[in-house]
Amino acid sequence: MKTIVRTSVLFACLALALASCSNPFAGERANILLVLRSPAPRQILPAQTDLDAAISLYSIRLSRTGYPDLVKTTATSTVTIEDLVPGIWSISVAAFDGAGNQVAAGSSSINALAGSAVTSASIQLSWDRLHGTGSIEITIKFPKTEGIADVEAILAGSFTKTIPVTVESVDLTYDRVVVYDPAIPAGTPLLTVKFYSAGMDLPKAIMQEAVWVYRNLPTRASRTLATTDFGAAPSAPAYVLVSSTGDGSMTVSWTATSLVADDYIVERSGSAEGPWTRLDDPEAPDPTERSYADTAVLASASWHYRVAAGNRFGQSGWATGVPALTPRLAVLGAKTALAAGSLVIDPAYWVNEISNPLTLYTYYIDFQTDIAHLGDDIIVSGSADVILNETAYPVFWRNGTPFTLGIASTLTAGAALAVLADGSDLYFAGVSGGDVVNLNNVLPVYWENGVGRYLDTDGWSWGVAASIFKDGTDIYIAGGLYDGVAARNPVYWLNGELVYLGYGVADSGKATGIATANGDVYAIGSVVYSGIEQGAYWVNGLLQLPDLGSAQYCAIRDISVSDGDVYMAGSVWTTANPVPAYWKNGALTILDRADFHTGVATGIAHAQGVLYLSGTLTPPSESDPDPDGYAVLWADGVVRFLDGIAADALAPITGYELSSGSDGTQQLLIEVQDRTQVDFSDAPILVLDSEGLSLETTFIGDSYDWYLDGTLELSGPAAAISFDPQYLPLGRRRVTVYVTKGGIEYSGTIDFEVVYSGVF
Repeated sequence: MKTIVRTSVLFACLALALASCSNPFAGERANILLVLRSPAPRQILPAQTDLDAAISLYSIRLSRTGYPDLVKTTATSTVTIEDLVPGIWSISVAAFDGAGNQVAAGSSSINALAGSAVTSASIQLSWDRLHGTGSIEITIKFPKTEGIADVEAILAGSFTKTIPVTVESVDLTYDRVVVYDPAIPAGTPLLTVKFYSAGMDLPKAIMQEAVWVYRNLPTRASRTLATTDFGAAPSAPAYVLVSSTGDGSMTVSWTATSLVADDYIVERSGSAEGPWTRLDDPEAPDPTERSYADTAVLASASWHYRVAAGNRFGQSGWATGVPALTPRLAVLGAKTALAAGSLVIDPAYWVNEISNPLTLYTYYIDFQTDIAHLGDDIIVSGSADVILNETAYPVFWRNGTPFTLGIASTLTAGAALAVLADGSDLYFAGVSGGDVVNLNNVLPVYWENGVGRYLDTDGWSWGVAASIFKDGTDIYIAGGLYDGVAARNPVYWLNGELVYLGYGVADSGKATGIATANGDVYAIGSVVYSGIEQGAYWVNGLLQLPDLGSAQYCAIRDISVSDGDVYMAGSVWTTANPVPAYWKNGALTILDRADFHTGVATGIAHAQGVLYLSGTLTPPSESDPDPDGYAVLWADGVVRFLDGIAADALAPITGYELSSGSDGTQQLLIEVQDRTQVDFSDAPILVLDSEGLSLETTFIGDSYDWYLDGTLELSGPAAAISFDPQYLPLGRRRVTVYVTKGGIEYSGTIDFEVVYSGVF
């Protein structure tokens, strides 16, 4: 997109372009109505937003391969464009202030339908924090009684800049400094302000705040420090997380809660009662430290960690770390946001609570929707502007690297909204064409191992394929079919055949998830009663409203099944704000919020007998749990914090979880379901070594017949059997041994689950 530098030139050029392009084609025509949605209030500081930029002009460009671009300018947020050639058009919008400076942008695509009816679409605009420069003006007031004589202000991001400030008197109570710079690169630099008393080498207080800087816009904010921010011991850190890096080391991370911490003390112990050993260097205090890597731990031991904040006035209480996860778990989410309530610009996925980045192309277009694992690879579905033309295309990321999904060898606008991995096969459900970001005027699509095809819409204008599930050889896809902009019919497709779900006396509905259990088909989604959307689910096509307890409303975000039980994750509104919750076979459970005000559970799954949920919690000072909160996991109801702002989906990847045995072998501990007569308990149950995966018994017999899932694998005098890990079938496995001794037959059975086969 060309940069606009003069408003007058812009008006002339755009008017000329629009005039020259009016009605250039013959044949059927289409009309579209675009609604330009204003950007969310700009985040200025973590606890402050602002909307001080007035948009005076919008420049709209419509592009389509083989046709000239159409350009239109408007001063209103609603615009009708007539006489278009029917089909899919890419739309980009630039927003300008009264001085002709571009301050916001947005893009989408629309499937313009032929005929007299108007095709509607909305485009979300976002303030630009990726290009250019903006100004900052941060006023900080502090009590005169603290005797502050000097203040140092440093801004650090992709750059480091010291900004000169002067202590000024405000009134009889407060002094102040103004941190001002007219040209700071757009982004989210960290502002560090140190306050010194006369003759002191160490600061009396340190303030650190992230500052949001936007293209061609001022960032104005104010902070007032209290006496308690000076001359006192700091408060204890919060949200201490201990995670394994997979190489025998551990990482301890935490969130600061005080402005006056000069250092953080990290200690480790082999017992929760101590004794404790200090790990950080007391000779090198670092007030900006937020994590510590412990590389001197033994993998076969259990370790406990605690963290405190300190300064020259004293030390806070201890904050204890939550142990790292045992099962491997993949979680999709976000680490930072473009602005409060805005599109995510720093998505990530976590494996065992360690974050991994995803390759992006255009921050306000790319988005991620679901996560799964294929063998030892992590698969993330979504969309990305892979050819940099401000259009979202369906993609998936394999271990952070994106790959495109086409239809009939053609890459079209769209998004993969859900992913399913089964054995070596990859399945996706999603949409093509239209407004991908807002899921408007799109068509439902299904991909199997990269081959895409459209799903039946039964004459409806458009539709969404939102979720996918496999039961044996049957493929279930949940979604909705639409007429205009309202959800009309919740549906699912079974092996491509359309099945309608009822919505009773509701006005409309949509399905967003699906699973099967005990021969029944369960779908989740929502229905709309008189304009109010309510979470709902279906059993074999019959609408059910979930248990709300004392709540009034709910939202259901995910569904999973385990051992015949049906679990759903979401939130309920007990007050004006949602709280995280889940349902087991219809019974409601409210999740722990860790003293947070509000939250939502977004994903749910079982791993090694533990119920895990992903989600987001928001502090009391904020009202919206998504995206500006804390990414969390619940393990059997106990909350754990990830280093991000939102967790949107999860997938268990338990695999072979290995721990070091006392003899140096790597042992996989599995549950013995039946020890009838043949004892497996006195020997290593399963040993993974150079010989493969082996099972042995200490029961002495004359001959042994070993069966894997009812198939004879080995017969003879061997009291052990080995399997090549590469060729063990995935899923629940059963090994049975029949031992003959003195003419009498004995037997023993052991059950385990293979969720990943491969060489370690």
